[in-house]
Amino acid sequence: MHTFRSPTLRLLVVVALCAVSLVYYSLRQKSVAVTSLEDHTLPIYCVEREEKVVALTFDAAWGADHTLEILQALDDHDAEATFFLVGFWVQHYPDMVEEIHERGHAVGNHSENHPKMSPLSAEQMLAELSDCQDKLNALIGEPECLIFRPPFGDYDERVIQTCQDAG
Repeated sequence: MHTFRSPTLRLLVVVALCAVSLVYYSLRQKSVAVTSLEDHTLPIYCVEREEKVVALTFDAAWGADHTLEILQALDDHDAEATFFLVGFWVQHYPDMVEEIHERGHAVGNHSENHPKMSPLSAEQMLAELSDCQDKLNALIGEPECLIFRPPFGDYDERVIQTCQDAG
């Protein structure tokens, strides 16, 4: 049995196990449809795959102290991840955004200011989405697939519909 001696590797394993519960994006697929169930629109929380895989995801909003360590651990284990970035984080750490992208990881939108989305108007939601995405696009180019993870996991029908309408 393999033991995890490195604190960074242990942290990475714990984060990865937590992230498995919310898989938003498949690196091999360019688009995934939103699913409806009993008149409720659901966000993407899993993607059917034939092979046994997990999706590693990270949210970046409050600092970059461990970003390079996480990237190195991913490199050491030949693993890819999706990093959901908040706009103000992108503005403060553009070099980290570029490093994440250059190392081959997917980058997703986590809003401009990290608000709970459901209380916002459609216009405010669109501003949160577009302001962050504009910063990402300026640094690393437009992605093949736009992906968004709502802060705090806060969503409702309006949030999903607004995101869907925004592409």
